[in-house]
Amino acid sequence: MSSESSQTFRTQGVIGEEDQPPHTQPDPGAEIARLKRRLAASQEEVKELTQGKTKKPPTIVTMGRAIRRLVSLYESLDDLLQAADDHATNENDEDDETELLTEEALEKQQESESRFAAFKILIQVLPSVGKAIEDPATDMDMYLTQLQKGANDARSDDVRRIKEEIALWLNLAYAPNPPLNTKCRSNRGMQNDITGRLLCPIEYDWDDELVRNGIRAGTINISEEYFLRCFYPYGIGDPDNVEKGFLRSGLLVKTYSNIFISPSSSDSFSDEDENGAARKQQRITNSQKKATKCNVANILGMDGRVTPRSIAYAAVLLAFNLTDAGYWMEVYNLFNFRALYALIVDFFESPCGPAAKRRSQNLLKWWSTQIFPHHNGATTNSRKSRNKLLAQRAAREESVPL
Repeated sequence: MSSESSQTFRTQGVIGEEDQPPHTQPDPGAEIARLKRRLAASQEEVKELTQGKTKKPPTIVTMGRAIRRLVSLYESLDDLLQAADDHATNENDEDDETELLTEEALEKQQESESRFAAFKILIQVLPSVGKAIEDPATDMDMYLTQLQKGANDARSDDVRRIKEEIALWLNLAYAPNPPLNTKCRSNRGMQNDITGRLLCPIEYDWDDELVRNGIRAGTINISEEYFLRCFYPYGIGDPDNVEKGFLRSGLLVKTYSNIFISPSSSDSFSDEDENGAARKQQRITNSQKKATKCNVANILGMDGRVTPRSIAYAAVLLAFNLTDAGYWMEVYNLFNFRALYALIVDFFESPCGPAAKRRSQNLLKWWSTQIFPHHNGATTNSRKSRNKLLAQRAAREESVPL
């Protein structure tokens, strides 16, 4: 995926660092001031959301930082509110002609349902948004603008950080010469043997020189192939069973952990096995436990559960940062990252049957175990011991003579 012939579609909202076109030449003084403001905003986010019960409520901008990560990577807030209005309007409409809908109409219907699902997640994640909507005194234009700013700022921060981390991970794993640049993506993409392999769909054999050259030249079109090697353990998948190993790669789990836990948490994962990423066996210190309480996932109220849209978010940021795109785009060299995001969301939220639903639920459980091992284990063990204690006490109560 080289930088030639790229197509750009911009996300609505405030432009962030990773949204800047590559020809922009920032003033050094302005750049330092911008970094200071970004640091102050991050410190404010942590301070506001980790203080005690007497803390002030988070700012609207701070609340907005959850939206791209948990609700929707691409939809504007206006579109989500419109989806809620449309759903309320059409809620009682009969849908007897569903089978007669064209493929295009069905696709639009699914997109509408996905936007409404995002709206429901928005209200669940940020209940204050629902209250603001119902309050006639709310200046909705100002309110939505600030939420959108927080949303896009968080995305920009994550894109920048994963851009740097991926270079460090791949340099350590493969020792390329020259090494990948942590500050830009210019030497990545399909022209780079390492990132090219990771971006190659499992349908194609990257080791075949003819295939590799065809992909690089554009004679082999992979723009609509979303089962990329970077999502599979060892970069190997089965084209006849694309679900096997899908979304279990160590690189994807490290990316997710970096975003939702902490940068250092990515080091908790060792080499992959056939089941996907593997967590290292290590003792957890008191300082690490304390830090875990303040991680992004806890701040966002994820309660030890990985969600479908957060996985899709991490997957897009991983794939995007393997390319040589100069700045944030929805479509790059005909590859549609928005469609990739939608595919992964639908993989979890719209399974085609009971068996598919069980597989997606099992994958979510696997993810939660990987990312929140201590949360899940502590909850399960506590419940098991509590039930055992209650059962034994009840038995003894019955055996005591009156």
